[in-house]
Amino acid sequence: MEILNKIKLLGVKSNDPDYLELSNKFSEWVKMGPAWQGTVNFYNYNRKAKVLLPIKPNTIAKCDFLVHIFQEE
Repeated sequence: MEILNKIKLLGVKSNDPDYLELSNKFSEWVKMGPAWQGTVNFYNYNRKAKVLLPIKPNTIAKCDFLVHIFQEE
């Protein structure tokens, strides 16, 4: 998928647990088609992916890969 390839081009490793979580969301969406909207945090990269996987025809999937500083607890 183009979105996942672009995230790897930004330096995210394909074996990173957060990348695998996002990849699984896309795979489920492609196979089963359920809509999903949510966030996957990429803690090792100080990023978060805001994702929209629509169910409506002729609507594109969207993934914003945003800079995010996580607060330590």
